[in-house]
Amino acid sequence: MKSLILNMDTSMPLASICLAENGVPGVIMKNESQKEHAAWLHPAIEQLLRETRHTLKDLDAIAVTEGPGSYTGLRVAMAAAKGFCFILNKPLILVNTLQTMAFSAIRSTAAGNGTLYCPMIDARRMEVFTALYDVHLAEVNPPSAVILNDEFDRQLPVDRKVIVFGNGSHKYQGRQEVVKGIVCDASHLAVIAATRFRQKTFTSAEKAVPFYGKAFFTPPVK
Repeated sequence: MKSLILNMDTSMPLASICLAENGVPGVIMKNESQKEHAAWLHPAIEQLLRETRHTLKDLDAIAVTEGPGSYTGLRVAMAAAKGFCFILNKPLILVNTLQTMAFSAIRSTAAGNGTLYCPMIDARRMEVFTALYDVHLAEVNPPSAVILNDEFDRQLPVDRKVIVFGNGSHKYQGRQEVVKGIVCDASHLAVIAATRFRQKTFTSAEKAVPFYGKAFFTPPVK
């Protein structure tokens, strides 16, 4: 099934967007200043469409990372994706940020078939958002917020290689291998999104909400 999908990720310090045709990413645009994701996103989309000679009406779907990640960052791309889907009547595809990270690691490492992938997103202090995936991107442990301590390390399989990575992995001091330099961007989201599109795995734009990974706390106004 042919598809032209706009892919957006603002859940991490590095934000990125790309337009992918049939799951093949084209031009990728990135923003490294997390505080500027909101101001950057819409002008970047406009520039991306202009450079690729497409319009929003040409799109077959919108894909976005649902989280976990930065609370503010998650809302930036989610709000844009929902708006586009409502206005254009296009389907929405949500992909967990940790799963997208795992896919990027699978692509960039030459690990064996029995290897497990443990992405980590910094959640402040000694806490991270993490999950565990196999080489086929099947979920072994679901996404959750955990404290990196000895108990967490004991829960990881001892009979299989586990690759730990991500911007929260510097907190991990356990027995498994930590791999640095694995970059995840919207091009990885694009490949997963194309599969979801073929499978017609869509989410209602009306019901779509970010996956925060833990309770969102707003301090009381004094």
